Amino acid sequence: MPGGTIYRVQSPEECFARQGETGCRVMLLQEEITGQSAFRVYGIGQQLRMTAMDQAGVSLPDALRERLEAYVRRLSTALGHEVYRADFVIRDNVAYLVGWGTPFPGATPAHAGPEHFSWLVDTLADHVVSRALAWTPQSDQLTWGSYLEGAIRKREFARWQ
Repeated sequence: MPGGTIYRVQSPEECFARQGETGCRVMLLQEEITGQSAFRVYGIGQQLRMTAMDQAGVSLPDALRERLEAYVRRLSTALGHEVYRADFVIRDNVAYLVGWGTPFPGATPAHAGPEHFSWLVDTLADHVVSRALAWTPQSDQLTWGSYLEGAIRKREFARWQ
């Protein structure tokens, strides 16, 4: 996490002691989820690339892989993100989303791997060019996401497509 510190705490007392060290910085408390495997999904537009984060060559059953891809596409649509990264931990065949954000702080050839890095660069370039070619004067080019659009219309999340 750029510019941040991660604390591992085992009790409320430890948590409050660490909170005192953070000053005016925001502190986020989350459960540590450990599992059998971890996967990162890179997304640009609706194109996805999945990689095992912990063990090379580990793969997911097709049904679980398709479910993760559906989760990522739905979340990116809800948030209006066109370039994103989702990190999942798999425990007992259940996927837990443990991270979401931009792929680029850690997307170096050394960190992402040359093959995934090349895919990110090539796919992003193609996406940017396609968005530029689709531009029309005096039209809204922003993707607000169905979450914000739904909130404006006061719809429930379950109904958002």
